[in-house]
Amino acid sequence: MGSFFLQLWVKVGTLLQPALSWPATDPFTYALRDADSLLRTFGLQDTVSFLRTPHPGIQLMRGQPTTLSAPDSLQWANALYLLLEEKHGLAFVHPRITIRTPHLRPWTTLQAVPRFAWRGFHLHTQHPIELTEPLHDPDFPHAKQLIYEYLDWLARNRQNYFEFCLLRTVDLRRWIPYFQQIVRYARARGLTVGLDLSLRMQQQRAFQLLPRYSLRSKRQRLRSHLRQLATTGISHLNVELTAAEFVGKDWGPWIDSLLRYAHELGLTVLSRQHVVPPEAYAAGTFSPGQLPASLTLCVHSVMCYSLQDTLAPVYRCHNFSHLYETLRTEKNRRTVWYYPETAYWVTFDNSVPVWLLSYLRSRAEDIQLVEGLAEGHLTFSSGWEVGYWLFDWSVARWSWRYQYDTTPTQPHPA
Repeated sequence: MGSFFLQLWVKVGTLLQPALSWPATDPFTYALRDADSLLRTFGLQDTVSFLRTPHPGIQLMRGQPTTLSAPDSLQWANALYLLLEEKHGLAFVHPRITIRTPHLRPWTTLQAVPRFAWRGFHLHTQHPIELTEPLHDPDFPHAKQLIYEYLDWLARNRQNYFEFCLLRTVDLRRWIPYFQQIVRYARARGLTVGLDLSLRMQQQRAFQLLPRYSLRSKRQRLRSHLRQLATTGISHLNVELTAAEFVGKDWGPWIDSLLRYAHELGLTVLSRQHVVPPEAYAAGTFSPGQLPASLTLCVHSVMCYSLQDTLAPVYRCHNFSHLYETLRTEKNRRTVWYYPETAYWVTFDNSVPVWLLSYLRSRAEDIQLVEGLAEGHLTFSSGWEVGYWLFDWSVARWSWRYQYDTTPTQPHPA
């Protein structure tokens, strides 16, 4: 069989057109060409048609051709990848590995609806994980290729947000034009890009918007850094407001200034409530209720504990009930995201390292618990080694709800 048949065909009216006839200029056409390439790789073929519907989510209907229904072209792209998974058995388990499985559920009609408006991953590049160097160093071997593979993995798993920790060792003069290319590619894949940084966090080389020592005034420093970062094309800043994990800091009117300057540049500002209870700070404190309502709050849990575990004896906590209460109360006055982990890099599970399957249980429970409370689900990832890719891939799939014909499914850790 020639390669002519090993590709994706799209039915437009009464005509069949090869997917490669569309130039890759937006998330939908990128997905068409990517799906075509994946089908060729595995020696498969398919013919699809696309239907625009007003209903949220996506729907697949078997037939000749298979019909993919969605409200817009970005969701058509998501529907394409769902088709590759649920009809052809492809599984995008790892940024560098795609497998094919024969174990598929039978269906005639398949529906999928996102549980959260924002679904994405935070790569904690304050640790030496796979993409720490490629994301900071334009001269790292094959840097862009490695990053693009990860962005492809996010798009194939129907995520729409990506961020990482920017370090203050970065050479902004050389890094900004390099990162502009990465942001352009992410946007073409339907992904929104943010940066995680700080006002003046002392730990782990976090990038500081207000470094302590500078000849310029605080106002000049803040505005200058925000303008520089905005030129990369990012749209979100996840800003650490504490000075260290157990050290709170009252920035007073500077938080209002941060929000005002960022919004002038079209940037959305996020921050987070750490797992540390307010009364447990070694110095200062932190109360989300004191933050302006225009700031998106990411509620951050840690390790393999869930929000409803009766015991989570870490970070001076008895359990995480205070985090769940924050989600319940703050959602009434601001946008909130849930921000859990799929690995804990330091001293807990990969300093040895070990592979704790309880992460799957807690992440599945929490996803079902916070659906309807949180507008976003941001997974704190420590990379893919020691099998952590399985946890990330599972969370990405669970961020959608699926119904096979008339049978809805729930996340299942096994």
